[in-house]
Amino acid sequence: PSDDVAKLVWPGLSDELPEVYEFLSNFQMTNAQQNEMVLNVTENEITPREAAQAWVDANEDVWSAWVTDDAAEYSMGRVSPRSELSLDGSRG
Repeated sequence: PSDDVAKLVWPGLSDELPEVYEFLSNFQMTNAQQNEMVLNVTENEITPREAAQAWVDANEDVWSAWVTDDAAEYSMGRVSPRSELSLDGSRG
């Protein structure tokens, strides 16, 4: 299936948090990339966090274009603990 991802920001974001604005401007994810993570959760019975981490680990060439070099080096591709939120917003 095909779903659009909308990116919404408040008008002052680029002035107040330019790094975040830059990330959101650079962020692009295809339907195939989204579906890969969803299928990984449903077919392999893993958590959304595990699926996100697997995707990050396998796609550094994609996500590294979204962030500054410093941010990519700092994160080393680790998904933040906040990603433990499930798709419905609950912890899990």
